[in-house]
Formats: sequence, structure tokens, C-alpha cells
Amino acid sequence: VNAVLTVAQLACGVAANSLSLLGDGALMAVDGVCYAVGLYAERIKEGNAKGAEKVDRLGALFSASMLALTTIWVLFDVLDRLVDDNAREEPAPTGGGKIAELAKSSKV
Repeated sequence: VNAVLTVAQLACGVAANSLSLLGDGALMAVDGVCYAVGLYAERIKEGNAKGAEKVDRLGALFSASMLALTTIWVLFDVLDRLVDDNAREEPAPTGGGKIAELAKSSKV
């Protein structure tokens, strides 16, 4: 379910040019990867009591690094959009499209 929502959120973020959807989708993807790494680390710990502390630390370091990289990516994109005048999002047109035509033509 998480993978489907992540892909949908990233696709909608690209289609809508929405930084909030892209950032949230990227964080969901990173969470999924970090969960997989955490499960892998737990399996390694079960068979190797000697290196359990090292595996815990490496798993936590990986999760923190991925979260930091995603946050930095979003922050750079925000700064780029704030500085670059061409990256401004255009407001959605009002009163256009099929739904607006149907609403105008109906006698409600």
C-alpha cells in the first residue's frame, strides 16, 4: 500500500508541479527504504550477537542520512523556486473546463 501511495503522490506532484507532494512522496519512499534496511539489520542481528550493536548503528546512520539528503533536496528546490522568477507556479484557471461548461449550461 505504501508503494502505491508513494508512486501516486510522486506522479501527482510532477503533474501539478507541487513541491509539497514531491517532498512528501520522496519522504514516503525514503521511509519505505529505511524500513527495509531496518528489517534487514534485525535479521542480521539475530544470527550475529557479536556485531548487533554495529548493525544497529549502521542502520540508524543509513536512515538518518537518507532523511537528511531528502530534506536537503527539498530545501534546495524551495530556494530555487523562490529565487528563480520562471519557476513560479501559474494559478489554476477559474471558470474553464468541462465541469464549468456543464455547470453553466444546466439550469439549477
